[in-house]
Amino acid sequence: MTIDNKTNFLFENPQITVNNGGHLIIEDDAELYTWFDIPFDGNIVVNYGGTIEIKSGATLSLSDDGNISIMANSSPVGEMIFNQGAAIELLDENTVLNIAGDLTIANNATFTFTGDGYVKFSSPGDDATYNIFCGTGSSMSFSGSVINDKVLEVYQATLRLPNMSSISFSNCKIEMASGSPGRRILAEGTTDFSFNNVKVTSDNGVYNGHRGLYFYNQTISITNSQFEDGLTGIRAYTTNPLSISGTSFVDNSKGIYMLNSGIDLDGCSFVDNTDFGLYCTNMSLPSSIDNCMFVTNENGMYYHGSTSANIDIDDTYFNENENDGIQTSGGFNCNLECCYVTDNTQYGVYATNGTKINPYKCDMSGNYHTIELDYGSVDLNGKYNQLQALNDGYTVYGDSPARCVCGTPVTQNCHYNRWASSLSTGPIWNVNYKLYVSNCSFPPTYLYLSDPYKAYQTC
Repeated sequence: MTIDNKTNFLFENPQITVNNGGHLIIEDDAELYTWFDIPFDGNIVVNYGGTIEIKSGATLSLSDDGNISIMANSSPVGEMIFNQGAAIELLDENTVLNIAGDLTIANNATFTFTGDGYVKFSSPGDDATYNIFCGTGSSMSFSGSVINDKVLEVYQATLRLPNMSSISFSNCKIEMASGSPGRRILAEGTTDFSFNNVKVTSDNGVYNGHRGLYFYNQTISITNSQFEDGLTGIRAYTTNPLSISGTSFVDNSKGIYMLNSGIDLDGCSFVDNTDFGLYCTNMSLPSSIDNCMFVTNENGMYYHGSTSANIDIDDTYFNENENDGIQTSGGFNCNLECCYVTDNTQYGVYATNGTKINPYKCDMSGNYHTIELDYGSVDLNGKYNQLQALNDGYTVYGDSPARCVCGTPVTQNCHYNRWASSLSTGPIWNVNYKLYVSNCSFPPTYLYLSDPYKAYQTC
């Protein structure tokens, strides 16, 4: 059936049903109305084996509680074909395009819609299911006016976004439904992917275990966005560094789960995440964190990498995390400048497996232990840090590698730092620090810290 003119149904709750073998074509002169000049507010149902196709130049417009349902109630599933130059209008908040079946985006077409409604993907399939298929040069674009304008609901296990020329979201909200496994969006191929002023959240406003966004080697731009209430906000495996700015991660298990390459964060916040705000493993490229905030998480961040994965952290707060502010593992440099690593319940910094911690003009006070070393090291010489631990406890504790003859104590200069509530108090072994040389257990070898100057100057 082809609709190529103005059509008035003239009765309430009209419905168009496309059954198995049917093909509904919307041509460029088609106009659907429930009553004269009242946009269509009924249902278009495309059952299994049926197809609706929106031709170039055509606009399919629905209003009020109107919806288009592409069904997957049997095989083959229903299908929508969206051609280059086609348009969809979902005029009101309750107007929905529900795709349980397949969406085919034709060559050079940009799948999008206008209006206050939203698109829902609801395939009953598992994580391996594909229900978006794309032609050459195709793309997707979703936008609203403000960050709370809902444009997309993910009601299926995994919404796989195949290789396209680009995928963009701006000034809008994506709701992730509850379900097992947690719902996720997975970008594939080498698609350019951009997020600007977008909220990704649960569909009920509380934690529901959704899996957020998964990226694999796309070119990614994420700015001024929010990721909430999920198992992860973003999980990424990339060969190029992932860059994110002005974005918050709140009430997730892990805000960001990053594997491989590097990460650059600017002006981001991680708050109330129940495992880690940021979790990075197998990092291989340099990373940077600037002007960020890690507050009241279980742990602020974990960073594991090779010797090429140095990380620079500037002007960043790690405050009041339930366990540690920063955890590291690997033989790289962790450079901290003008940071506030304060009032974490356990350790301000916990460095293992060869990490060298280099703080400069940092306030690292109020932690149970300021810096905990497990075959890690720290350079405090001439660094002007406030190191005072909770109740004047251990500022530096653990074991650190050093050149020595086992059994012969080693002294390390740590000039110009604050060690205790009294500025005149320097480092005192087994009072405000306790260090041994790694791999010198028999006999144990003391590592002494020396600071005759005792001064600090935080930024």
